Amino acid sequence: MTSFCTRDLPDPDSWFKDIFYRALYHTVAAHPSLCYGILDETPEREAVFLRLQAIHRDDVAELYDQDPEDPAASDVDSAITSLLESSHARMLLDGHRKPPWRAVVFKHGSRWDSGISPKIQKVSIAFLANHAIADGMSHVNFHRTLLHFFNDQEAKDCVWPYDVPRDIRCPVLLEDAVDLRSRDENDKSEVNYGSTSVWSGANMFLPSVEEYASGLRFITIPQNEIGKAVKFSRSRNITLTGLIHGLIVTFLARYVPAGHDFLAVTPYSMRHMSKVSEDEICNHASALVHEFSVPLVSEIRASQEKSLEELDKIIEVGHIFSKDMAAELARSPKNNACKHNLVLGHPNISKR
Repeated sequence: MTSFCTRDLPDPDSWFKDIFYRALYHTVAAHPSLCYGILDETPEREAVFLRLQAIHRDDVAELYDQDPEDPAASDVDSAITSLLESSHARMLLDGHRKPPWRAVVFKHGSRWDSGISPKIQKVSIAFLANHAIADGMSHVNFHRTLLHFFNDQEAKDCVWPYDVPRDIRCPVLLEDAVDLRSRDENDKSEVNYGSTSVWSGANMFLPSVEEYASGLRFITIPQNEIGKAVKFSRSRNITLTGLIHGLIVTFLARYVPAGHDFLAVTPYSMRHMSKVSEDEICNHASALVHEFSVPLVSEIRASQEKSLEELDKIIEVGHIFSKDMAAELARSPKNNACKHNLVLGHPNISKR
């Protein structure tokens, strides 16, 4: 979320949109990965990146607002959740002809172009991207670049669409930077590389947008509580991420019928291995699957809410997360990073 002062601005909405669209144009120009679409895998061909000829503004920018007279609109989290769900669904179906990412702007407290703006206008800006395009750090990099050009008064004006240069380089692929099949000389563990890919999951391409359902939920830790949560986690020898896993598993245990275990898929960065530039937008991440068994979930379900017994189980889940992640990182290749020059094959197409 960001805020800007509307004082002395005759038309705050036009002012914001002009600067936002300009900043977005320069952000696209700064990151080659944003200029590629995705052709999905077929029986004859693996999934590939495809250089798009042009990036059209309305394909990558979406503006939403809040009706101050609608009682339901007061729930900002629900409103943002709804727009993220719809944006994700459309993005899944257009990857072969449009960029598989969106910059979504939500205006708080009023409608766009209504002529009514508070003294301080708040907007939330979300970057939605197919995981093949961007990992977690890439989302940070997108916002960092966007805000840089938003605040750069010397940034040149631009005219959409952005014409993609024919010689623009392909996205930097993790498998071209690191030999993921190579074993660390000290790694004695066994990994089943032929197992089903949990990362990609089941078929995501359903017949229509209407058949998609999202499980997106916001979990917010207030700023003044973060320090307490970190301090508590350290006192129990778990991480904050482990604590969050414990809270989520506990929530699910109480709201999902008995007899279920849970699998948590937790992404983690691989940039320390690939040595890719810190400001690069790319997908240099892996994911670890944690299994929380039926007996553990049943014990959580049987415990009294907000009891010491429940707290012990939350901490136990945190320890499971830490143990699994430590073992995963120990298995990661450490001595086989490749030297790459960021020019990876044909500029128009590349394996995904």
